Amino acid sequence: MKLNYKRWGLLILAILLVVLSWVGIAIARSGLEVRSFQKEGIPLLYLALQGASEVPGVLVAHGFAGSKQLMLGYGHVLAHAGYAVMLWDFDGHGANGTRLQRYELQQNLDVALQALLEQPQVDPSRLALLGHSMGSGIVMNAGIRERDRFAATVAVSPMGGM
Repeated sequence: MKLNYKRWGLLILAILLVVLSWVGIAIARSGLEVRSFQKEGIPLLYLALQGASEVPGVLVAHGFAGSKQLMLGYGHVLAHAGYAVMLWDFDGHGANGTRLQRYELQQNLDVALQALLEQPQVDPSRLALLGHSMGSGIVMNAGIRERDRFAATVAVSPMGGM
């Protein structure tokens, strides 16, 4: 009999944890405009405070074997702090079914940048980059290549810049 109580207890605990996770996501997204869309086959996720205008924009790049969902913690915090945030899935990652080719990753960032600049809330003169691991190499390259465009570049667990 004890085994059945343990199983029921674990089931109830699992359900409770799932419900708490969904509540946490709902709280993190409260007050934010959240839009998912694609541009040139790249899955994108845009976050900004509801009613925001002329806010700085941030591109958030994930690491190898990651996805935009794994970077949502950064995205939610930045959006609640008053930034417009664009996350995307690099080729071969997350919801992006395009085959991964190392030299195309910079092009993925360029598409995400263009999508960010197309958002009416974004001040195109105030832009920043944030990348993790593989994404840090891509944002460092972009930050060096276009140093006049980006006010800040943040590399988390950096690897391989120019």
